[in-house]
Amino acid sequence: FRIERPCVVEPPPTVDAAAAFMTIKNISGRSVAIVGVASPVAEDAMLHETYIEGRLISMRHVKRLPLEPNESIRLSHGAYHIMLKGLRKRLKVGDTVKVSLILEDGSTFTVEMPVCRKKRPPRR
Repeated sequence: FRIERPCVVEPPPTVDAAAAFMTIKNISGRSVAIVGVASPVAEDAMLHETYIEGRLISMRHVKRLPLEPNESIRLSHGAYHIMLKGLRKRLKVGDTVKVSLILEDGSTFTVEMPVCRKKRPPRR
């Protein structure tokens, strides 16, 4: 994989969850699928997708995220993203968080992600 713009958004002090974003490019030359995520800073980590149903914005767990050779996917606010739940420590700007992408073949790819300030969603 090639990873671009990795970022775990610094959560407010009273929140024990954080969202992680990045762009992932499959440079392996073969089809792969991300089937899970893990991080030592969280009790639980999940790949989520934001969706709109009527007037409600919700998230759902994504069990499998396929990537074809040379395909990229952007994990971002309001789309696919990683949720780190049950944070084991307070995350602050300047910290680095390890997040492992778990692939369908059982292998993992670990990304060192900086903790950054909340980004504003794009205007619509």
